[in-house]
Amino acid sequence: MGTRLDNLRSYRSASPPSAEPHSVRPLRGSASQESGVKLRTTVAILLAAVSAYAFSFAIDLLLGGLAGVYPSTAYLPVVTWSLIATVLLVVAARVTRQRVWLALPFTAFGTLALLGAIVGTHRHSYGVAALLFIQAVVLWRVFVQPVSVDRQP
Repeated sequence: MGTRLDNLRSYRSASPPSAEPHSVRPLRGSASQESGVKLRTTVAILLAAVSAYAFSFAIDLLLGGLAGVYPSTAYLPVVTWSLIATVLLVVAARVTRQRVWLALPFTAFGTLALLGAIVGTHRHSYGVAALLFIQAVVLWRVFVQPVSVDRQP
């Protein structure tokens, strides 16, 4: 047994250091997981922002058509924009585990709709803002993870 250990020691000491850089493997620790979570959350928020825009567009067409601001043909794209909003929101929810952030774009677009209603002439924008805020609250309530009091850390 001693000879094998001596041979291993002499082999290690005799081998010159490599001039080539060692291959770099991606980290499997918490740093790479944390950056992956941040990236996935960012992508999910961007998808939710497009979803919120599509939802606001659909609601604007629907309420504007009902209020007589838009012609009766405005109802046709409501289904398409609603479908786009729903699909993007489902994809955004599947991309990240931190889903509570997905309500943020709906709040932002609701705020823009409210400001547009205040300074604009289209009164149906108040309804658009209200529905966007309701959507944000519903998403927040659905995606927030309840904290159990019984669990000990």
